[in-house]
Amino acid sequence: MNSSRLLLLVTRTALVIAAVAIAIVLMNKAGLAFPVRGVSMLPAIEGGDLAFTIPCSVGEATPGTVVVYRDYFGKFIIHRVVEASNSYLIVKGDNNPWPDYQHVTDRNLVGCVRVVIRGAGWLVEYPTNILLSAVLLLLFVINLFSLFVRRA
Repeated sequence: MNSSRLLLLVTRTALVIAAVAIAIVLMNKAGLAFPVRGVSMLPAIEGGDLAFTIPCSVGEATPGTVVVYRDYFGKFIIHRVVEASNSYLIVKGDNNPWPDYQHVTDRNLVGCVRVVIRGAGWLVEYPTNILLSAVLLLLFVINLFSLFVRRA
């Protein structure tokens, strides 16, 4: 394999990886991916993980479901449902001794966690999200340049 083909292969592979990372950043902005902070969900979910959610309602969440909700201060909390009724949920961090003081209602429920990727929370943190955008742009330019060089 000559060096120009190798460069093309490397840049296209890096472009795909960067595009996936940018998609994750966009999912974070859309409220579908959340970096995990803290230790309240240990050992199931660790600080630094990335949790992906789908929209759900209080009626869909059952005991054992991990949910994301906004607390009174607007902070995102990721905890497990321990009790469910038709109008609210009682949630608790796996590593916490008591349930949260705030009930989760449809008004503050963000979504139900479906996937957690270990250690990927850094992808959506500043300045990484800005750096990923810059890398994606750079790889795109390199890829375009390599296409023009091949045609010449």
